[in-house]
Amino acid sequence: MTGLRSLYVIALASLCVFQASPVVSADLVLVRCETTKGPIRIDVHPDWAPLGAKRFLELVNTRFFNDVGLTRVVKGFLVQFGIAADPHVQQQWNAKGNIQDDPNIGTAVKRGTMAYAGSGKNSRSTQIWISFQPSSGLGSQPWEVPFGQVHEDDMAVVDSWFSGYGDMSAFGGKGPDQGRQQQEGNGYLKGFPELDYIKSCAVVDGPATEERVEKIEVEVGTGIYTGGKRPPGSWVDAPTGAGDRTDDGGPYDKYFAGAIVLVLVAPIVAVVYKRCLRPGIRSRTALRHRHALKPHDAKV
Repeated sequence: MTGLRSLYVIALASLCVFQASPVVSADLVLVRCETTKGPIRIDVHPDWAPLGAKRFLELVNTRFFNDVGLTRVVKGFLVQFGIAADPHVQQQWNAKGNIQDDPNIGTAVKRGTMAYAGSGKNSRSTQIWISFQPSSGLGSQPWEVPFGQVHEDDMAVVDSWFSGYGDMSAFGGKGPDQGRQQQEGNGYLKGFPELDYIKSCAVVDGPATEERVEKIEVEVGTGIYTGGKRPPGSWVDAPTGAGDRTDDGGPYDKYFAGAIVLVLVAPIVAVVYKRCLRPGIRSRTALRHRHALKPHDAKV
């Protein structure tokens, strides 16, 4: 019994660590995009698609989405965008190459779900779509793994984007030709005067914000997104203004705090056990021993 009670004390001490440093899932990152019809808020989920989330945040933090046209708006289906306003910027991103596919963990496509407009294995680059409604077809391919979700309250803005041009010309619509758009940028889009645009996007809440942090990290191996200082790895450069960087910490700092709590609490638990629990255990053991001897003594 004494051994079991010792294990109980150890479990209590261990509980302090778990309370101080819980294992958390990937942190949401809130991105706000200003558009010609109003703002939308996007929850970015690194746990859904670590590589996809990382690329999207790279695009946000390098201001890739400034003045990007919403060139494919198909009601009841999706909105597609992601060709830079400046063709030289688009060429730079094309030169960076596509990102690898993320494992498909079965995240359902709902109204407002965001993913990449890929065309085959490992084809994700800069083009993204937002779904107008739930879909069992979208998101089923490895290159369409969802990484974000537009807030439902902001979907009215998405619904209001001009859809009169319909699908892209390659699919029989009257929308802009993507080849010309990549080569000519927004100069070509002047021929589509009714288009709506994303004016800018920025990280506004989460493990890191543009105003406070120069670099943010996505730990692709675990899917945990943190803003703390870690060994060199997958870093996303964020163009920030003047000011010192602050460290937001992360799950690892919680583990460190838990270890400190354990060191501080363990001696107290040991004293309580020695002075309170152990004498009681001994006295109850002795009492049971005397009770066990009584029948034998009665026979003598």
